[in-house]
Amino acid sequence: MAITITPVVLTPVTQLGTVAATMATGVAAGVSVVTRAVASNVGTVGATINLWLIPSGGSKAATNEIVAGRTLAVGATDLLPELAGTVLASGDIVQASAGTATTLNFFASGYTVVGS
Repeated sequence: MAITITPVVLTPVTQLGTVAATMATGVAAGVSVVTRAVASNVGTVGATINLWLIPSGGSKAATNEIVAGRTLAVGATDLLPELAGTVLASGDIVQASAGTATTLNFFASGYTVVGS
């Protein structure tokens, strides 16, 4: 079987809410790799971002939080280096939330690897 590597948008530009939501998921028959993730503050007040890297079958917890309450000033952009190169196995997920609703946008891109 051949290996297929496909560039993908893992998360189109999405406005984060105050409740954690899934931003990216590992593909069923391979892996997803995050190459770029960006958070930007498009609001009128500073806001915090939280990120979790949750293994398949797991749930959001302090033990898998990789960014805890990082503040982004109005107009600021963060390239989220914690996610660069992250490999998501089948069922692994990235979740994100903002401290203030309708303030932060999130985007992630990368590639999937399927086959053996």
